[in-house]
Amino acid sequence: MIDQLELLRRLFAHDKWAREQLMALAATLNEEEFNRPLGVLDSLSSRLAHIADIDALWLRRIYHRESPAKLPSRHRFLKFEELAAFLWQVTQEREAALSRLAPGALDEVLEFRDTLGNPYRETVGDMLMQVVLHSAHHRGQVTLCLKALGKSVPDTDYYLWAGKR
Repeated sequence: MIDQLELLRRLFAHDKWAREQLMALAATLNEEEFNRPLGVLDSLSSRLAHIADIDALWLRRIYHRESPAKLPSRHRFLKFEELAAFLWQVTQEREAALSRLAPGALDEVLEFRDTLGNPYRETVGDMLMQVVLHSAHHRGQVTLCLKALGKSVPDTDYYLWAGKR
């Protein structure tokens, strides 16, 4: 049976791989396509910025014991290169923090406030699960954005990643 820490490490490794697949495709877009309004999805740039911002927010909550009161604007990255640099920085921080985590740390209960000021108490394990599941949810939206822009999107299912390790 796989333990919780190993499961989280696998899910985060898959998430990074899937992120790389979609970012490689996003890199082929021009600036107008990258920022094009796509109805309820807003734009590809805003979806990717949101993923990176939420990853960074949870890292601050877990590892720095901070509760930011608001998120930065999702529309601050007009150029793919700027957003990609931020996303990879956050991805690397996430990976480094996870690699240093001891199994017992997952059960530690932390108190934090959401961006509306509501108080919460959650375990580190549940907080990390939130990060990876949130990313997967919005990765689906990124896929829809890329399809709306006429791109053929690669399959990023877990079993494909697991078969390549």
